[in-house]
Order: sequence, then structure tokens, then C-alpha cells
Amino acid sequence: MGDCARVQAPNCMQDSARVQALNGMRDGAWAQAFNGIQDGSRTQALNGLKDQARSGSSNDPLASWITSDPALQSERLELAHYVVQCAMPPGDDRTVTVDGKTHTFRGVFGLLPVWASGEPMTNAENQVLAACLGAHVNPLGVHVPISIRGPGVRVDPGEPELFPVREGAFFALPNGDGALTTYACAAEYVPHEGDDSRFCTQPGGCRSVVGLGPCSGICQIDDEGNFRCARGGVEMPGVLTTFMKPREAP
Repeated sequence: MGDCARVQAPNCMQDSARVQALNGMRDGAWAQAFNGIQDGSRTQALNGLKDQARSGSSNDPLASWITSDPALQSERLELAHYVVQCAMPPGDDRTVTVDGKTHTFRGVFGLLPVWASGEPMTNAENQVLAACLGAHVNPLGVHVPISIRGPGVRVDPGEPELFPVREGAFFALPNGDGALTTYACAAEYVPHEGDDSRFCTQPGGCRSVVGLGPCSGICQIDDEGNFRCARGGVEMPGVLTTFMKPREAP
């Protein structure tokens, strides 16, 4: 993926029953997330992120990335919540101090174990991060609960029952210019929460994600119910499948 635009920030709270993070929540046993990255102009907000997630020195690489370009600082600060949510597992929070204010970002999916351990992000992790961020884009900026599944993604007890509707697949591929482009395709339609605001699987539905329409031409469903997608007969890495809650009857 190239870059995502600015992100919306809901409340952050913690109590005995649940942990709520920016656009992310662990409620009981399962991990889930609120998508809501607004679909924007694809600035250069992600450039330079592949450095370490944490450092033992006073020179914090994540804080340095956030503040290295003043024109992008607010976007990067908000985007960092989604990055940590995708990258780090539950319970592995990341705290940064920017302009004297401390911000805590909460892990949810744990998709980038190398980067989360303090090493530079691998190319494979960069691709799956782009797919994860793409799965959180909402062109209307609406926050809707989603479940993300795929290779290496933990599925908690009760999660498949809570999020039974397969929405689509998200993946990122090199675009030939040294960056990534994020793509999405749509599962067979079943009414679900967010179907009135999550348009990135459809052609022209989002600016930050290239919508391909139906997944049937490039993807198959595996034994776990997730999409496996291929291009030119070669399986694409880092494909994430999104699942949604069913739409409640009026």
C-alpha cells in the first residue's frame, strides 16, 4: 500500500470487562476492531515506518517517524493507532510521547511479530500491514466492528459466531515504483453491518484501496472459510479476509 489518509479517533477506556482502544476493542475473549480510517488523498504518511517499533534508547523510532515531517505529524499520530492495532497482539501496548503528550496505542491483531519485537519491518510484514490498514478504510469515516482473519491471525472463541458474514479479501502488491498498492474484492453479498459505508471492495468505492469487485475470479475459500487469492497461478501472500456482524432486522 502507498499511504492512508487521516484517521478518526474515538474514545479510549478500560474497565474490568473490556479494553477499548482507538478503533479497536477486545470484548471478553475475542479480538475485534472498529474500522474508520477515512478515505483520503493517499499522502506520504507511511513513508519511513519500517524502522523498529521500539528502541531501548531515548531515541524512540516510532515517535521519530511521527514527528519527522511536521506537515504529516497529525496524520501519522492518528494512523499510528491503526498501525499498532494491526501489528501488535492484545496486551502489547505501545506508548509514545509527542510534543510533551503521552499517547498509548493498543495491540489487537499481532500481524507483525518481527517489527513488534523491535526489529525493522520485513517486506512480508509491510504487505500484510498494508492489507490490514486497507481493511480498516471507510470512505464515510464510519466506525463499524470487523473481524480480520487469515494466516497467522488468531481467531478467539466466539469470534466466528459473532462475525459470521464474509465480506471480502484485502491484499497488497508491489506497484513497480517501490511502494505497495492495496486491493480488495467482495464476497458473495449477504446483508451485514457496515454494508452502507464499507465500499472499498467495489470498483471506485475508495481512493485508498483499489476495489476489484467479486472475489470469484481470483480467490477461493479455504477449509477455514478464508480467502486464498492468486495472480497468474501464483498465490498472493498476506491476504486478509474480513468478516462482519449480520445486519439486525429492523
